[in-house]
Amino acid sequence: MHGVQTDNMHTRIYCGGHEYEYGYIPDGYRYVLLVVHGFIADGSSWSVLSGVLGSAWVICAPDIHPASPDGASFDSLAREIHSLVDDVFSVYGVAPYIYGYSFGGRLVCEVLMRYPQLNVSGVCLESAGLGSVSVEEKELYRQRAHEWSTHFGYMDDAGKFYAYDPYEYITWWKSLSLFESQKTLPPAVLAAQQSMREGVPAISLYMLTLYAGVHMMHTAEEHKNNLISLVFSGIPLMYIYGSLDTKYAGVAKDLASRIDAYGMLTLNKENNRQPTDDYVHSLPSMMVFGGEREGIKEKFHHAQGIFTSANTKEKSIRSLSFVLACCDNAGHNVHLENPEYVANVLHKFACVWPH
Repeated sequence: MHGVQTDNMHTRIYCGGHEYEYGYIPDGYRYVLLVVHGFIADGSSWSVLSGVLGSAWVICAPDIHPASPDGASFDSLAREIHSLVDDVFSVYGVAPYIYGYSFGGRLVCEVLMRYPQLNVSGVCLESAGLGSVSVEEKELYRQRAHEWSTHFGYMDDAGKFYAYDPYEYITWWKSLSLFESQKTLPPAVLAAQQSMREGVPAISLYMLTLYAGVHMMHTAEEHKNNLISLVFSGIPLMYIYGSLDTKYAGVAKDLASRIDAYGMLTLNKENNRQPTDDYVHSLPSMMVFGGEREGIKEKFHHAQGIFTSANTKEKSIRSLSFVLACCDNAGHNVHLENPEYVANVLHKFACVWPH
């Protein structure tokens, strides 16, 4: 058996909607996507997306389920993700695209802070917060983490954990306004989500809340600067969000405006600015900023039949790439609510900037 298998992380493989043991190598795959799930979830949460992506993509999906404070720290989790990235390369022969959703996106950001030379072909963040903007906000997140942890169980003075009824805390979690748009998903999808959540160990939720919450992250300013450095180093970045998720739409547009300050075009439905440079516009509400690369025009035209051009002011930079992808009528979990949209933008992302 290949791969990283630890107390904190068990990894499975999906391809064409089917689950396999880690190390399975399907015929005809082109890309590997290492996905990091959200809170109260496991790697099976990506199975629907796998079915839509088809056999060209291998999805490597670890379960992030630590059972101790040390195991739940960003240092520990980042170290394990880093090891998994390297192992994926050795098994599949390609550098994976790394994709983090919500909590998983925050974890990916922390991995990139610790390992800026991570061997990945690109980075995708979906509905991911980037940290606190002030000391006061960080304290509010710390207080929220303490309050949220009480939903999952408690630790006695001897260090023994007592879990509460999963049905009760899952019901509380689903009642949060963030997940309002998911209530209309098909019954079979909702039932699968419920079953998956019931299988997540309560102690992992308790530990992650206290030791891998927003209050334990680097600041938003540090993460924005690091992501900008990533883009300028030649690693493409895509941020995906739903139009109904106003909180993370704000995060996405703030990140885009920050990148725009470095001479890149920001174009969205809310502004009427004329482009200051040539641009590629791939989908409604999807913006691609590309640097000079041999054949990029032909590849993009072949991928989707829509093309203008792709250049930046920084002619010395080989690749300068940022994608902002907004899915209309989707909420916080775009890959669950509209997996076809996510599959579509992933195909385009990988085709324009292949590994």
